[in-house]
Amino acid sequence: MLNGRHAYVSEYLLGIKDWMIRKMAGKYILACEKFKKTYAGLKIKIDFPFDDLDDLSDILFEIKEDHHLVFKRIVGPEKINIEDRHKIDPAQPEINFITNVGRLFHKTLVARELKYLHKHYDPLNHGDSDAASELEQQIKQLKSLFDAGVEVLIELMQLHSSNVQMLALIVENDRNLRRSIGMNGTELLKRVTGQATPEATFYLTGKYYMEGGWYDRAGQMFKRILKANPKHAAARLAMDEIKMVQAKKIRA
Repeated sequence: MLNGRHAYVSEYLLGIKDWMIRKMAGKYILACEKFKKTYAGLKIKIDFPFDDLDDLSDILFEIKEDHHLVFKRIVGPEKINIEDRHKIDPAQPEINFITNVGRLFHKTLVARELKYLHKHYDPLNHGDSDAASELEQQIKQLKSLFDAGVEVLIELMQLHSSNVQMLALIVENDRNLRRSIGMNGTELLKRVTGQATPEATFYLTGKYYMEGGWYDRAGQMFKRILKANPKHAAARLAMDEIKMVQAKKIRA
C-alpha cells in the first residue's frame, strides 16, 4: 500500500504524473517566453495586444486544469477539496506553483478585459476612464509574477529532479530556455539536479529515449557524453547497442 501523499491515489494518476509535470513545466516555459517577447517589444505597455493576452490565458488555464487533474485542490489553510481524495497531496513547491499560475491566469483575464474596455469604450468616454491606468498596472503585475515564477518553477523541478521526462524537456530546450527563464538548459540542470555537470542527466535521458525507440535522440545524448568524457563506458556501450539496432533495421 502507498504511504504519505500517494496514499489512495489512483494508479492512473500515478502513471501519468511524470508526464503531467513535464507538460505543465513546458507550458509554463512557453507562457514565460510569449509574455517576455511581447513585453520587451512594447514602448507603451498598454499596447500589449488583446490576442496575446487571450493566448496567455488559454495556456495558463490548461496548466491550471492539468494541475487540478493530478493534485488535490487547496481550498483554505490545511483544507482540501473533499472530492479530490483520490488525487496526490501537493507538496509546498507544487502549491507555490499553482498559486503563481492561478494568480497569473486571473490577472491575465483582468488585463484582457481592461484591454478590450480601453480599445472599444475609452474613445466613447472622451478619455474619462481608468481602464488605461488599470491596464498598465495589471501588465506590470504580470511582469512581476512571471519574474518571480522562474524560481517557483525551479523549485518545482527540484522536487521532481528524478523525473526523466521532465529532465528530457530541459535537454530538448537547451538553447531556447534563455529567452523564457534567463538561463540555458545546462545552467538549469545544475540548479535542478545539484550536479556540477549534466553527464548523468544526459545518460538517463539517452536511456529514456532508447526505451521509447527514439534511437537518433538517444545517440545524440550519448555522443554529448562521449565528447566530454571519451572513457564513459556506459555511454559507449549504449552507442554500440544503438548501432546494432540500426544495423538490424537496415538489413530488414
